[in-house]
Order: sequence, then C-alpha cells, then structure tokens
Amino acid sequence: MDRIPVTVEDFTEIKYLSDPRFSPDGKTIAYLVTQVRPDRSGYTCDLWVYDMASSSNRQVTTTGQVNGYFWDETHGLSFWRRSPEGTDLYQCADGLLGEKKMFSLPFSVNKIYPLSGERYALTMTTDTQKNPARYHVLEEVPYCSNGHGLTAGQRTGLYIYDEKTGNLQKLTEEHADAGDFVYRNGILLFQATPWENYRTYLYGHGLYTYQVDSGEVRQIVRVGRINSFALCFWKEDELLFSGIEDCLGKSMGQNSDFYTVNIHTGEINRFSDADMKIGYGGTGSDAKYGGGQGLCLGRDGVYFLAPVMDGTCINRLRFDGKVEKNITEADGFAGSVESFDLFEDHLVCGKMVSNGVVELYLDGRQITDFNGTYLQSRELSTPEPIKFMSRDGVELHGFCMKPTGYVPGKRYPGILHIHGGPKTIFGDVFHHEMQLWASNGFFVFYCNPRGSDGRGRAFADIRGRWGTVDYTDLMTFTDVILEKFPDIDPYRVGVCGGSYGGFMTNWIIGHTNRFAAACSQRSFANMINFEYLSDIGLSNIRSEHLCSAEENFSAMWEESPLKYAPNCSTPTLFIHSDQDFRCPLPDALSMFSCLKRAGCPARLCLFHGENHELSRSGRPDNRITRLEEILCWFKKSLQ
Repeated sequence: MDRIPVTVEDFTEIKYLSDPRFSPDGKTIAYLVTQVRPDRSGYTCDLWVYDMASSSNRQVTTTGQVNGYFWDETHGLSFWRRSPEGTDLYQCADGLLGEKKMFSLPFSVNKIYPLSGERYALTMTTDTQKNPARYHVLEEVPYCSNGHGLTAGQRTGLYIYDEKTGNLQKLTEEHADAGDFVYRNGILLFQATPWENYRTYLYGHGLYTYQVDSGEVRQIVRVGRINSFALCFWKEDELLFSGIEDCLGKSMGQNSDFYTVNIHTGEINRFSDADMKIGYGGTGSDAKYGGGQGLCLGRDGVYFLAPVMDGTCINRLRFDGKVEKNITEADGFAGSVESFDLFEDHLVCGKMVSNGVVELYLDGRQITDFNGTYLQSRELSTPEPIKFMSRDGVELHGFCMKPTGYVPGKRYPGILHIHGGPKTIFGDVFHHEMQLWASNGFFVFYCNPRGSDGRGRAFADIRGRWGTVDYTDLMTFTDVILEKFPDIDPYRVGVCGGSYGGFMTNWIIGHTNRFAAACSQRSFANMINFEYLSDIGLSNIRSEHLCSAEENFSAMWEESPLKYAPNCSTPTLFIHSDQDFRCPLPDALSMFSCLKRAGCPARLCLFHGENHELSRSGRPDNRITRLEEILCWFKKSLQ
C-alpha cells in the first residue's frame, strides 16, 4: 500500500474510543465511539459493545447523541441523551438491539446512576442567581470556568430521583457543589464543596454518605481535612480514596496519597504513599476524545492509572499497602492507557500504543481496530527516544521525529514543541499536529523537563521556579538535538507550545533569539493578570508560585514573560480563543501588542466561541483552520 502524507484534516477520519466497562455478568464490554460530524460542526457519540463469546463488536445506537451510559443488574445497559428540552434515559432491550425510553427529565443532567429500586442518583448544574439572559451578575470568585463560561451563581447539585413518584430530592446544600460519587449496597458516598467564599472553595471537598433506605445524609470527612480525588469502596465499611492534605500549601499538580476512611466513624488513615498522580490517564495527544474509569477495585488490590516515566499505565495498590507500577506492560512502555475496567481476572483498557490512537485491549489482546486502516495508509514519522543530562546532572527524556521521506545529508528546519501543565508528559503516542509538521518537512523534537509528570514529587516540583530550571532543560535539550541530528539547520528552528507550553514559549522569546519563529498558543504572560482572571488563578498562583500579587507584586512581575517581551525579536504567531477562561485572552493581546510596538513581526488568530480546549475538542472546522495557520506560519518563517 502506498502511504500518503498526513494532512490538516486527518483527525476528522479518526474514531475516538473511550470508557470501556464490563457488564455485571462479565460477558459483554460496552464502550463509546466518538467521531467528527460530516459537516465538521461538532462530534457524534454512539454506544458499542464487544461480545466475549463471539469476539465481535457491534454498534448499539445510531443517533450519535449518547452523552453517557451505565450497566447495572436490574436495567442492563442504559444510556442518556441531552437536548435543549432536557435529558432522556433509555434502556437497551432485545439483546441490545433496541432501545426503550425509561423516563424524561426537564433539565440537563451531567451524570446518572441507578440505586436500589426505582431510584437514581444524578447531578445537574443550576443557576442559583437566576441570571437574566441580557446580563450576568458576579458576586463571587472564582466567577468563571473554562468550557462553561461565566459560572457565578452556578452550582452542581446531587439529587435522588424516584422514577415511580417523580420526586426529586436534593442531597447537597444550596450553595455547595457536588463532585464525584460512588454507590454500593445501599450507601451513596459523595463529595461536596461549600461556596461560602472563595477561601472555603480552595480547601477542597468534604465527604458525605447517603443511606438509601433511611434517607440520612451524614458528613464523614470535614471540608479542608483532605482534598479528595478518585473514590473507591475498599472494604465493607471503608472507602479508599486518593487525596492531598494541606492542599493550599502544595502544588496543584502535587502527587496524592492513598487514604482510607471508615464510613460510620469517619476515622481516616493514610494507607500508602504512591507518589503518583493517582487515577488520571493521558499522555499528551490531540488524537483522543472522552474519558473513563481511572481506578477500580480488583481481587488483589486497587488498580489505578498514573503516569510513569514517559507513558501512562495501569498500576496496583495491594491490600498490604505496597504499590506496584506498570503491572500490565513490558518495561519501557511509553504509550498511554486512557481508561480501563476489571471483571474477575479480566482487564479491558483503552490504550494508545507507540504511534497509535486509542483501541481496546482485553487481557493484553487487541479487540478493536477502528483506526488501523487510517494509520496504515499514512506515512508516519516514528518518535525516537532521546536520553540526555541536564546541566546539573539529572537524566531527562525526550523524543525526536524525522521528517517523513527523510534524506540524510539534506538540511531541514526543526520545531521544539513544549507540553502544557507543566505536570503532564509527552510520549511516543500518535500526535496529529506533530505528524503534520513531520509530513511537511520538519524535524519535530519534544521532551519532559523538570516540572513534568511521571517521575515523582521532587522531579515535578518547580514551585516558584517557572522559567528557570525548566527553561535550561529545554535549551539543553535543543542543544543535544542539534548535535545529534546535524541535518537540522540551527538557523531554521522554531518553538511552539500551548498553555504552560505557551507560557514557556513567551518566556523563551523574551530571553533568547536563537529561534527563528515561534507559535504561542492559549498562553499566559502576566502572573498578576493570571491570579485575578484565570478560573484557577486563585489557587494556582499561591500553590505554584508561593506568593501572590498582594504579598509580592514585584516577584510576580519578575516571573511574567510580558516583562521581557520588549526584548523579543522572534516572529511570533499567537493562537487564542475568546472563551478561554483558563489562560485569559488579555495575556495574548498584551504579548501581541508589546511585540508589535517593539517592531517584532507578530500575528494573532482569535477563535470565537472556543475555549482552552480548541486543539483537542474544539469545533473541527476551527481546529482545521488553527492547524493551517500554524503550518503556514512555520513554512513562511522556517522553510
């Protein structure tokens, strides 16, 4: 088969698998398949199943409007659809071939799960201020949330819905936000965060129980005791969860510990220190969509996702407290497990292998092949692992992709790509944007500098040091790449990054002129702005930078790339979205304006109606335009 180059539209051909789960009898695995609409205005999502007996996959729904699903012993496989009118719950019937509407609710539901009898737990978001359509009243901070816009007055409540009576009972207080919840044997355990003021919000969740039979709600862990994350029933009377104590004094990306809590007495014990980001999957890629479970109880312990080195894998917490890393893969696995589920001795997971996108694997054997034809038809560049030493003697890891059709001895331009976070990782999985650059004649190189995930707390801790050790790691890596690959023209190297990677791009162009072009995406540049405008600014500045503008204005300005922007001579493209509340628009506008005033070539592309997730889940036609702008910029500047 003749392979063809990767194009800007290639991500529209990928089918994105997510959230695999076993049926209660273990005979069937359900999962979601998301793909781009033909008109490229959005995405469709349908429910599929894998039959263990026949080893076959089958599509269950065809409307493309599945928003979530669950298995249970009473209803079998059920799913829900949201619409402007509300939410409809359906039960799959007739051997999972048909669907039966169970009930409709006149509001938008985030999550639904069945309890005993005909009762369901559900979460939904309401506007407690009842803001009129013409304007929005702000009376609290944070007042916004990326992907949700202005959220002042909005609360996500946890409710019990009785299908028989139609009664809707709210479990959370009026001004509290519900988090995750889990259910077992008549007990619903849930997180809730009060919003008395922003300081209370920063302290994290409280943990509560709801007795289905009696209707009693009881707090078992007070707010501020431990900021809890992934939840799992552990033993008969115990809950296991990952969490961080004294979270206000620690990094937002701080690795969590394992804790147990007695659901009757509220007694908390620190069970194990994994020094890992527990329950979260995802090596950096723009070729995945959807989520799924990241923590499950098994026969021999609790299994959980966490980044390890340059990949995300399945790990196990044994009942004796010992943590075993990367239990399902060979040493050196650098792919990414996105979600998984367990049934007895069987494990199913959605996994990205080297240079691949998500497919399902059952007990190590691939059971879906939605994207094999696409991948085999494209001329792909294989990421080559690179190990190097930092200036202060720490081993660091990176990757380099040669241009497709690479000819030794020919001179090529290069692009340094910087990941977000900073507590995330890059690996060897398929990344459409980087494959696009390689298909257009660029060397592409990227690494995991200090601040990245997968190597413990000490490695990830760069609090108060952004733009220092991470900057030198990136510059050292660039030096290593140029020495190792002499076919890269050092005078035609660009730098690109988004979010924290955008921050670092802004920082780099203000501190060195070694790059011939730059692309700063969804970035921030002014720490003072970020503290007061970002949806995470209140907590991020204090935890990541160890001070605030109120305490040390000059220190915050010293850490701001905008201060150094007048020094910039690197032609820079800025990509931003007007609904980005994570890295607010004023920072991109300030950087752009400063460069133009200094006489430096600059261009800003502003996408209307998009948020911080444009490159990963934005409108497909906008994603295509974004890629075209970046590719055109680097071709003009570097080739």
